[in-house]
Amino acid sequence: MSAPAQQTPPPGGHLVDDWTHHHVIFSDPGTEQDAIKKGRHAEWLRIVNDPRYRMQQLRRGAEARQASHFGSDPWNDREHDRGREGKPPAGSEDESIQRDWAVTLGAAGASTAIDTYPAKFTFNVNAAPSCTQDYVIYPVDVAGSTTQANILGVNNLYKTTCTTGTVPNVEFAYEVGTGIVETSPVLSEDGTKVAFVESIQGVLLNTAGSIFHVLTLGTNGNTGCPSSPCNGNASNKPVAPGTLNNAKDVKIQMAPATLIGLGVFGSTDFKSSPFVDYTNDIAYVGDLNGVLHKFTGVFQGTPTEVTTGGWPFIAPVPLLGTAPSFGSPVFDGGASQNIYVASLANGSNAGGQIFCVTTAGVACANANIQAGSSGIQDGPIVDSTTEKVFVANDNGSSNALFQVSTSLASASLLTANMGAAGTDLYDGAFDNAYFASGTNTGNMYFCGGGTLYQVPITSGAMGTTATATTVKLSSGTGAQADCTPLTEVFNPNLTISGTTGHDLLFLGVTNKGVPTGCGGEACIMTFDITSGAVPTAPIATFPLATGTTLLGTSGLVIDNVSTSTGGSQVYFGNQNAGTGVQASQAGLQ
Repeated sequence: MSAPAQQTPPPGGHLVDDWTHHHVIFSDPGTEQDAIKKGRHAEWLRIVNDPRYRMQQLRRGAEARQASHFGSDPWNDREHDRGREGKPPAGSEDESIQRDWAVTLGAAGASTAIDTYPAKFTFNVNAAPSCTQDYVIYPVDVAGSTTQANILGVNNLYKTTCTTGTVPNVEFAYEVGTGIVETSPVLSEDGTKVAFVESIQGVLLNTAGSIFHVLTLGTNGNTGCPSSPCNGNASNKPVAPGTLNNAKDVKIQMAPATLIGLGVFGSTDFKSSPFVDYTNDIAYVGDLNGVLHKFTGVFQGTPTEVTTGGWPFIAPVPLLGTAPSFGSPVFDGGASQNIYVASLANGSNAGGQIFCVTTAGVACANANIQAGSSGIQDGPIVDSTTEKVFVANDNGSSNALFQVSTSLASASLLTANMGAAGTDLYDGAFDNAYFASGTNTGNMYFCGGGTLYQVPITSGAMGTTATATTVKLSSGTGAQADCTPLTEVFNPNLTISGTTGHDLLFLGVTNKGVPTGCGGEACIMTFDITSGAVPTAPIATFPLATGTTLLGTSGLVIDNVSTSTGGSQVYFGNQNAGTGVQASQAGLQ
């Protein structure tokens, strides 16, 4: 991307939304004075200075907490000004809802997987949306080749604002290798780099396998090269980074595991997205061999895998059992400073566990805890304020949401059962009340078995009774009723039916959507959860395809809560069509 590398916005203006911002969250940390009184000042300082906390507050149109002795903070000054603007976009309600666009990523199925997210970069959240500097990256779930990109980025995103050139514009289409990019990418804070995994099957007695990438995006656009386009301008016209462009792709072969009784086994990662600790410039990523990898110097130095001390961390294999398969890890920037990762595999006590690993690469005092009876399909959600970990899994014959303290103490495990088991389960989302109440009180929403559930949280403790919506979201069973991960956004500037300020919840079902507008097919839906009551029906739907395909969509990311027309959008991959999609927050149109 040329623009982010050439200009510098006001401090605090950059905003990133990728998978990590859905998996580490911050309920209200309280005031500095309260933290001092409770003996938690050091933890409070870590939270309020965490880049993801700052971006969470910007995204929610809220003011970030500030340490009084730090002096003036441009993050907080601009957030305060932004919150005071609090007015709906100019024009009528219908005029603020823009038609969606779709960019081709490949053939049907060549999109972003159901448990994977695109990554959105907003150059300056305090200014009007930028046509050249704001962009979205879509990972592509097919093998790269000279005629197929496996990572693609678009800018010129906003149909009403961006009146020059194509909307959207493919800014780069890279073939980064012959593997697939099946997991979620992570953006640097300044938007100039992206980290991701190229998934390659590892084999026994071979060190080759999946590859960790840190890609510096090209800055010379798609014109002026000896052979245009310089950076690729379509999914079927990709280029390799560093060939016709000044992009730089650092590739690191993920360390193989030495499995007892088997020997060396190449790293296989088809489910674990990298998590980057911005403060320490460290990435963590798991693999299907039960190995957790650590990389230093990710965005600010020289990317290197740590292979000394306890790294890479290899999970112990149960007696007469099998090694766990790791999903996406999450680093807790709060009090624990530990990494949490769940196991995917079933059987032999290897599936359904949450593991805790220290930054030194050794197991925590409580090394793991069982949370359900099957493999956990999605990475944990960690609230770094309350020091609680959440996962979704089946619990025997039921679906369930689990909450446990970051200590993984068995006495802290809470369970809320939610309907019959039988579908893959992905993470839920919290409502705005949970973030804004000041008492860590609100609701968490979860979708399983084609039904939306609300689980109450009071003073940080999850209730054990879930309330289901009265409307069925999918009439399918098994894979036909799978839901995407949930995404929530509180938009203080959004006007719907004459009222301004709405808390919206987005999700999709893979097939047989029931609500009006879904047409019995795969469908994206928006719910208004502002009131705190269990919603009875979606306020908007987005049908994805006709037929019997069971592909659905990826997870959804948002850009911001801008007052500019066309500036508040959601982005996702449509696997049925092989496209990356933008739609309005208000109407999915």
